[in-house]
This record gives sequence, C-alpha cells and structure tokens, in this order.
Amino acid sequence: MSEMKRCPICKRSKTKAIQEQTTQRVACGVNGCVFSKEIVNAIESKTKIKVVKQNKPKIKIEKAEKLKIKIVKN
Repeated sequence: MSEMKRCPICKRSKTKAIQEQTTQRVACGVNGCVFSKEIVNAIESKTKIKVVKQNKPKIKIEKAEKLKIKIVKN
C-alpha cells in the first residue's frame, strides 16, 4: 500500500479515488496513478461473489396408517 494521501497527478485523496473508480468498475485511466494497485484490488474484491452455505431442513417421510373417518348422523 502506498503511503501517500493524495495522488500528485489527479489530486484526489486515496479514499475518494478508490471509491469513485469502484463505483465505475474501471481502473484509473491516468498513467502513473499512485493508487492504481489499490484501486484494482478494490474493484476485484467488490466483484467477487460470496457463497454462503445454508442448512436445509431434513425431511423424513414415514409410512402412516390409513385414517378412518366415521360420519355419525344424529
């Protein structure tokens, strides 16, 4: 990581430069940008998909007895 707080070419602060370029999803177009490595790393990490494993409930099927329904008329 570079120790500079502002780029001498585009005059942006490090956080602002990274934020602007990641929202555009494009690396800095200025030749010799001081923060180019940080910008590229931020773009790559933002575009990665996070996969989260979810536990599915277990379903157990048992054979049940037949139900008998009796209709009683009064």
